[in-house]
Amino acid sequence: MLGLQDKRTGTLKEQLATLRPQLEALRHKKEDRMKQFLEVKRQIANISGEITATQATDFYPSGGDQDLTLRRLEEYNAQLQKLQRERVGKPSFWEINIQCDLQVSSRLQGLLW
Repeated sequence: MLGLQDKRTGTLKEQLATLRPQLEALRHKKEDRMKQFLEVKRQIANISGEITATQATDFYPSGGDQDLTLRRLEEYNAQLQKLQRERVGKPSFWEINIQCDLQVSSRLQGLLW
């Protein structure tokens, strides 16, 4: 283009050397973001499992789940907060099951004695 001068100077190796730290920083940022997603999704799966009495196994992102934007992370965090509020004050399936077992055991003991 006329009037525009190329601001890049030096050999390709020199240009690459100046870009490499930025590229590494972006890679680390992506890895950190992926870890955040995994942790939030793991917590969502665990809490969902507590509420519905299923085992949390499907919290790993699928191959098509490449949306690592802050907006998507905020959506997951909102979902996690909603589940955490839902869980508060509700006994889990396992707690209810234990309570039932204790009641049955005490009744059986009363019948046997």
